[in-house]
Amino acid sequence: EAEALASETLSAAAAEAAETSRPEASAAETSLAAPPDADDAAATRLDVDAADADADADDDAPARPRDPAALEAEEALVSLFPEAPETMTKDAADAINDALDAKAFACRRVDVFPKGAIFRGSVRGANGTGAAALAACTASVKAAGLTRWTLFALEDPVAATDEEIDDRLREARDRAIGGDGAGAPDDPPNELMMAARRPTVLVAVDAAAKPTRVDGLRGLAARGAGLLSTGFSLAAFAAAAGAGNPKLYERLSEADPSALEAVAPVGVYLFAVLVAHEAAHFAAAASRGVAWSFPILLPSLTTGTLGAANELEDYVDDRAALFDVAFAGPLAGLVVSAFFLAVGGFLGVDEATAPCLPAGALQNSALASLLIAPSRGAALTLAPDAVVALHPLAVAGLGGLLANALALLPLGRTDGGRCALACYGRTLGAAACGLGTILVGFGGLFSGDDLLLLHLIFTFGLQRDVENPCRDEVTDAAGRRPVYAAALLVAGLCLAPSPLAQTASTAASSVLPGFPSL
Repeated sequence: EAEALASETLSAAAAEAAETSRPEASAAETSLAAPPDADDAAATRLDVDAADADADADDDAPARPRDPAALEAEEALVSLFPEAPETMTKDAADAINDALDAKAFACRRVDVFPKGAIFRGSVRGANGTGAAALAACTASVKAAGLTRWTLFALEDPVAATDEEIDDRLREARDRAIGGDGAGAPDDPPNELMMAARRPTVLVAVDAAAKPTRVDGLRGLAARGAGLLSTGFSLAAFAAAAGAGNPKLYERLSEADPSALEAVAPVGVYLFAVLVAHEAAHFAAAASRGVAWSFPILLPSLTTGTLGAANELEDYVDDRAALFDVAFAGPLAGLVVSAFFLAVGGFLGVDEATAPCLPAGALQNSALASLLIAPSRGAALTLAPDAVVALHPLAVAGLGGLLANALALLPLGRTDGGRCALACYGRTLGAAACGLGTILVGFGGLFSGDDLLLLHLIFTFGLQRDVENPCRDEVTDAAGRRPVYAAALLVAGLCLAPSPLAQTASTAASSVLPGFPSL
């Protein structure tokens, strides 16, 4: 240690001696070495910054975007693929770009982000479609051995400028006048949709990416809690329907087993409506090759149930498949509910044991009034607070009718929200969901309809997230828009007051049975 210390001391002394013995630079040399003015100094700093930028460009990880458009694109990508691994690099994006089929998609720019890459360009070919470009590019990427990545054909996540929208409107009007034919196969059918349609882009994400879902222990707990809470709400709904009958209410308050047996079929029949709804979802999913999750049941004291929240376990191929699966559930639920209500109205009841509803519950639904009019038309002329004895099948039919009508409304990630996305695309579908939220909110507030408000609260609480993208989201769901429009008309008839009622309903709530008594 002493020798090492002595060696370091000698080395330091030698270095100091060499520094003091060095001749000073001349004034001329000093003036040449220093930058003559601030411009040269700034140029030097720019050179250093450029060198640093070149060094950063050599890094394999993509740089964080700085301009607003790139930031908007990255935020949209994160919202669409929140579970995607952050594995995309510039080299990987360049390899994918080189492998894209140039005959199907002409890429002009690539934006690289940690969660994926966006390839901006145009679909090629006289009859080129987004679906054809996606299929060709997917095949060419796999042929190049890049199986780690999955391609999606989506609308550009960056919103168009006002000038671009004006250009699209002008182009749509020219085509409508007959200037250059019908346009590309993927073009929307009217000017509004043409202006709202964003350019087609290809998006590449890690093949390990999956849709957002509640799985594992959390999923098991959520489904168990939903089943228990829905069982309770069905039992409470059935008991409240019995409580509307003064004779049955006294026996229910004493926990008479025979009274409980009299109202239990209400919950059973309503659960059958829920089973039909979910079975239709699963049947359609199996037919269309969609990975559909087990439902998370949603309780409701107002209608017994609000249906269920279903998740996508994998990305859907196209918008048509998404519509078919999402629409099948409410369609089956409405058909079964309407059958129960119409048939239940003709079944005889025992006044001492039959559940009762206020007449206003029937009068507050135009479709329910039409279905019940042949058998119980007198109920439509009663005061809203007058009680009407009904068979348990009819009570369950009315509850199911309202629950499935609510499921069709374009809100969030519900069946109706998915139908809107499938019919109108992501941009106009989001606008339809926003409009639906406003209308349902105003309808609930100004009409005193707590059923609409409760449904809106459930939607915001559990199903407000952005819907997972389809692999091909630019191809139109042909023929589905008129079907969904007709379904919305039916839903409106279910939720709107009846024009057949001779006595206007003044009930401040659409709660079906007599919950104040319960």
